[in-house]
Amino acid sequence: YLCWFTRGSSCAVTLPVGFDRGDEAVWTQWQEAWVESYTTPPHWLDRIQGQSELEDLFPLFFSLWQNPTFNSSLRIALRSYVDANSPNPIQSALALGQLALESLAYTYLVAAGNDPDAFGRRVRANVTLRRLLELLAIPRGLPTPLRSLRSARPASWNRDPWDGPSAVTWLRNYAMHGERSQPGPTWRNWLDGWQLTCWYVEMVILALCG
Repeated sequence: YLCWFTRGSSCAVTLPVGFDRGDEAVWTQWQEAWVESYTTPPHWLDRIQGQSELEDLFPLFFSLWQNPTFNSSLRIALRSYVDANSPNPIQSALALGQLALESLAYTYLVAAGNDPDAFGRRVRANVTLRRLLELLAIPRGLPTPLRSLRSARPASWNRDPWDGPSAVTWLRNYAMHGERSQPGPTWRNWLDGWQLTCWYVEMVILALCG
């Protein structure tokens, strides 16, 4: 799953061997993992410095993975993230990214007890996401390069600030709940919203890893 997260696709090490501190082989796995055919999806791990970054991340990710509170939601989030990273159609990809975020939000806010009141039927999805990002010190404003979203605020969106959580929630509602605000999202809105959603998933998981 760490390979999935860093590569943005279902990939794995083939026939891995584990070594102890004395450089002796102590573990092997003689079976194929779940992998997809070769693709070049977008991913956040640096192509040049990736090896050292992966070495630093592995013990942190493994610690989160072993945490019984987070293991199930992390599995769901990573599977959804990998599927979202192949945007075809892009509306489904954005919805899958939101699924990943909501799974992590429930675990962090409710199961881990960081703010149970920020999640539930009476709490709007963008409010929950905004609170999750706030507690994890992740920027909530719309990034400058995402110009299409900065100017896309629908007239009906007047209860909450127009920021990243509001923008991606608006797009999710449009795709999943039949919300038909006028004018509707443009193709550029969908593209920017998908990129922002995947970035949120990446940042949340990295923040949870510490």
